[in-house]
Amino acid sequence: MQTRRRPTSSDARGRGRLPWIAAVSIVAALASSACQDETTLLAPGDVPVNVMVANFLPDSVFRLNPIEMDGVAIEREWGGPLDEHLPYFQIRLSAEEGAGDPGEPIYVSAKAVYTETDIYFLFQWNDDTADVMRDALYLTTDVEPGCTTELLDPDNWSFIDPLDPTAGRRDEDRFVIAFEMAPTGDSRGTFATDGCAVACHLASTPSFGTPDYGRLDVWQWGSTRTNPVRNTYSRDENGNNPLRGTPGYFDDQVIDPITGLSYDPGTPPWRFNFSGNSAVPLQVYRTREDPFFEPTDPACANAFGENCRTNNGLELYYIWREDLRSNVDPFGECDTTNFAPLPQGGEPRPWRLGDAVSGYWYTYPTGSRADVRGAAALDLGVWTLEAGRPLNTRDPANDVIFTGNPGDEVVFTVAVFDNSGTVHWGSGPQRLRFGPRNLPRAAREGAGS
Repeated sequence: MQTRRRPTSSDARGRGRLPWIAAVSIVAALASSACQDETTLLAPGDVPVNVMVANFLPDSVFRLNPIEMDGVAIEREWGGPLDEHLPYFQIRLSAEEGAGDPGEPIYVSAKAVYTETDIYFLFQWNDDTADVMRDALYLTTDVEPGCTTELLDPDNWSFIDPLDPTAGRRDEDRFVIAFEMAPTGDSRGTFATDGCAVACHLASTPSFGTPDYGRLDVWQWGSTRTNPVRNTYSRDENGNNPLRGTPGYFDDQVIDPITGLSYDPGTPPWRFNFSGNSAVPLQVYRTREDPFFEPTDPACANAFGENCRTNNGLELYYIWREDLRSNVDPFGECDTTNFAPLPQGGEPRPWRLGDAVSGYWYTYPTGSRADVRGAAALDLGVWTLEAGRPLNTRDPANDVIFTGNPGDEVVFTVAVFDNSGTVHWGSGPQRLRFGPRNLPRAAREGAGS
């Protein structure tokens, strides 16, 4: 059971780091203290209102206080038009609405804001630990300097953390949002009345699909696979000072009654760094092949116009590849020096027992898979997830199209996974309603000043 707690609201932004195994600094924890007050919290057994209102901000107001999607809930970003304090919407999640036995019901706090072109969501939930080690590859023996075939021996690599051999193969924390694109249901009920029990669970045929009708747009955030990827929000912004920060990408998926759960068209933001069940990595960093790992040209810029930075700003544990077409040599017996897991300033050295390589490598996604942006950070036991997407992606076959018309509603559900890809808490059906476009006087005056 999770213990529910909340920090108090503040505009302060802090930053810190979470230490992890054997000289591997894995994830930057962006400290946040802008959460809801304890007095607004629902007690177990209370019945939440299942309509979340998306508050409108015209672009003229939004530019004054843009939502920077970095997993830090700044009150002035989410507080509404200038001096308005938007209430949190409470969503109850339970094992009954989810799958497996995750424990007692929990609550997710949420806000929604929309502009003339985009929609943004804020979600917060409790979690004692950040599980960001999904499919990390660990060396299980010391290796002598020089070329050695031991580096290519699958018996010398493992998915299990050698410092915690009882942990087993790790997963990741996940947050999933499903929006109804077309009426969805079968003999058991409808998505609007019964939520994911109708169309989201493995017992369906096909998996995550129904034999009848309807489609769902599914946004999946993962603490390992989608959170670390950097990018600007759109190509027409200043890459070094983007309006909405440098968020990563969600996995954008669709549930279809014929094919079940599938990814939107396009290429993903992550790729496996191993093949089959072998834990031998496919890639590690090599400075001679990756100018974005250790750039020497101050004029260097990446595909989105940002100045080149070490590993494109990611922790060195992660493997960033700027261009899918770049020729990267596979991991080989002469890769004796380990660059990837060493912290900034660490000297290259031979591999040692417990050294790790990311089980994934990361790049820019393309097509409809690049629609949903966002990032999360864990601070003081609370995940804060910020997400954004254009109202209209112009891909109605794979995405829900938000009209942005006041009063219009879209049915959705959310789910929380704690270090698992199957066991989770789920919500019942909720409704997202677009609020009116009239603004309080303070907002109107601020926009015109």
